[in-house]
Amino acid sequence: MQNPADRDFFGLSSTARTLRDASDRLAEAIPGGWFFSRDEAPEKTVGAVVARPSILPKNYLLEFVAGTFGPASSGRGLMDHLENEENVRRIVTRTNVGIMAAQDLEENSRRKLEDVQLTRAVKFKHTIGRVVDHLESSLNRIEDRPHVIREIFSLDESPLAEAIATRISETHFLERLADEAEGVPEMRLAVLRAAQTVAYFDDLERRFRTELASFLPDFEVDAEGRRHEIGDDKALKIINHIFDAFAPRMILIGHSQGGLVALRAMQLGMQQVRVKDKRRFLHSHRSGRVHRYSPVALAIGLGAPYDGISRSPSLVEGKEGSALEASTLPAYVKRFMPGVSQMLHGSSFLKTLRRVFIPFDCSAISIANPKDGLVPLAGTQLPVGDFKNMHNLEARSTGRFDLADIAPEFSRPALGMWPLTRLRAAFNEEARFEGLREHCSFLVDLHENWDVDKGEIVRKIFDGEGAEGLFDEMMYEVNFDGLREQLMANLLYRLRTSEPDERASLSWMVPRLRDIIAEEQLPFLNSLDKRASLALMYLEGE
Repeated sequence: MQNPADRDFFGLSSTARTLRDASDRLAEAIPGGWFFSRDEAPEKTVGAVVARPSILPKNYLLEFVAGTFGPASSGRGLMDHLENEENVRRIVTRTNVGIMAAQDLEENSRRKLEDVQLTRAVKFKHTIGRVVDHLESSLNRIEDRPHVIREIFSLDESPLAEAIATRISETHFLERLADEAEGVPEMRLAVLRAAQTVAYFDDLERRFRTELASFLPDFEVDAEGRRHEIGDDKALKIINHIFDAFAPRMILIGHSQGGLVALRAMQLGMQQVRVKDKRRFLHSHRSGRVHRYSPVALAIGLGAPYDGISRSPSLVEGKEGSALEASTLPAYVKRFMPGVSQMLHGSSFLKTLRRVFIPFDCSAISIANPKDGLVPLAGTQLPVGDFKNMHNLEARSTGRFDLADIAPEFSRPALGMWPLTRLRAAFNEEARFEGLREHCSFLVDLHENWDVDKGEIVRKIFDGEGAEGLFDEMMYEVNFDGLREQLMANLLYRLRTSEPDERASLSWMVPRLRDIIAEEQLPFLNSLDKRASLALMYLEGE
């Protein structure tokens, strides 16, 4: 007879847990789209069509995290829409087989982090091999190596860029990375050996980030010959930028409970960066904390209860739902669906989520619908006053919701049969379900909220709705640089097509752009300071 101490709080024995985990791993290896789909979309060829820039940063891995009862397919429409933007790649995976709420959110987040690292590890294996092949095939003379390396990483003509490229060349940094990448298995085997693969990749990334930090000189010289110390903030951004070229960090978009998992996975993935031969870690001069990086660079929550739910959704028009407290939940919910109690306002999980900071060069965004009947606006708020790289935004729905839009594709024909036709009609049309429809609107109401020329941030800046404060908030340098660079690219897109009077109304932006150009110079061709220079040209005239 098994010892009761070997059973977890689900009432599952260690043997049952092992079988459950094994079945989940096996499910990940099943081809096709039974319970989920794991696929990286092919790169798109835009052809003669001039594509708009994406609302999200380019060249990063993008993944959807489903909500409590939502299948992974519920995010398919959103992913398809974003994939049609210029140069966005997507990965759609399931969060867990079965009902997500049936598992502890902390454990869910750890498994999501593991999933992220598996994806990055295999991406790294393939990309670094192609990088080294390109390096070797492009060389006519050994002294050309630094020049080719600068092209690979889009390094500019600055002395700092030259110093980095030279050190990478002299130490055969990329070749050694490619050699160690051979230890990462292909995806199917990596999934079956998840713990070993993630541990191997974590150690590899940590060691090579440390070595890359040692390639940066202590000082750089500007055009006037003045020496400037290279601070740790700048060092971390350079390291992140280079590693993102072959092991890109992940963007997680989570609906409802999935948004909590996305943010917690970012926090759990934080690791320090040691400077080789200097016996110290990179640190922030602002907070005094040691700098960290995370494999999740951007966590976006859509109707996510970051501050918790305090009432059940009302299913009777004009009547409030009942108060929700952990002490009043049924015993079977506490035992078999612990994620439900963790989403309630004041839960220990949410207190931890709101207390733990997120790293420099990372961002978290909560996007809320004021009409959401499941997670009210107040329940979606991130603690932005404590953390400058967290943001709360609002987006109202404008489209019509249909239950079939989020149902798994294989189950959609059944929605045309009785009694599911009655359920579908009730959910789609009855007033009592309006709040739930608004909660799900993010998954299907795509064009208004996600198109660049209609996106909330850029629109508000051009319309003058708290424009200066919003610009300062999103462009504050602790935020994820990929997000800041993309927002600047989107502004450039609007500036190119704007009228002179529109540009004149943005004169407040000029000193801010000059500050970015002067204070945030990075040695890359497409960095934020370069894009700010272009925006300044539009605003100041020819």
